[in-house]
Amino acid sequence: MGYTDAAGSTEMENLKNAVAVSGKDYVGGIIGAWAVSTRNYSNYTVTLAEFENTGEVTGVSNYVGGIFGYMSFDEGSSYTVYLTEFKNTGAITGKTYVGGLIGYGATDNNASYIKDCSSSSSIVAEAYAGCIAGRLVAVSVDSCTNDGSSISVTKYITESDTKYAYLGGFVGRGYLASNCTNKVNINYISDGRYVGGIMGYTDASGSTTMSNLKNEATIKGKDYVGGIIGSWNVSTKNYSNYTVNIDSFENTGAVTGTGNYVGSCVCKCSIQSYRS
Repeated sequence: MGYTDAAGSTEMENLKNAVAVSGKDYVGGIIGAWAVSTRNYSNYTVTLAEFENTGEVTGVSNYVGGIFGYMSFDEGSSYTVYLTEFKNTGAITGKTYVGGLIGYGATDNNASYIKDCSSSSSIVAEAYAGCIAGRLVAVSVDSCTNDGSSISVTKYITESDTKYAYLGGFVGRGYLASNCTNKVNINYISDGRYVGGIMGYTDASGSTTMSNLKNEATIKGKDYVGGIIGSWNVSTKNYSNYTVNIDSFENTGAVTGTGNYVGSCVCKCSIQSYRS
């Protein structure tokens, strides 16, 4: 499908694509874009399983993925999204928000996840790129693999005079991850920041847990470069008491940066709670 606006609780399974798909924006091997905009606060679930793409997916511009180019349920619609057993082996090329499975995916319920999924293909992009997803909002990655993938990002985007790459072995910019091992060498040679073996950047907030993350590959970048996460920076004025649990992070690959903030696992972790 090029576009679906299916709303409410939804189930789909066993969808496959084996041919080349090309376009400008919002290009996916299975679905180009799925967007829901509703203020109905009922609790909906979207359950998707066994989606597979083996065809080459090419976008001239933004939101390009092996399964979905764009998926958004983040308009106050109370959707929980469960994605399992997605698989991509087709080459993916785009500009920004480019992923082996999902270019951009967002929900408003952080119980959502992408689990037991795999990508083994080449990813070529300018920024916001990952072997699983370019950008995820409130969607965790659990027990996914990127074996056999390669990723190439040589440019950046500029926001408020700052240059960003948002490049990760699994997710360029994401939420939480657990039970994943990066085996993809990342050699970023441009001027953007946030490069990591698992995620380039995470903006996860509140009480969070990440566990069993490992990097076995070579990670190279400029600023904010980490074997596991490039940067995790939380700034909140919510006065609740939160806990952050990080368990079993391991890096065995060489991590280098030509600029500032370079670390074996996490280059920078900053928690600003503003509690009284």
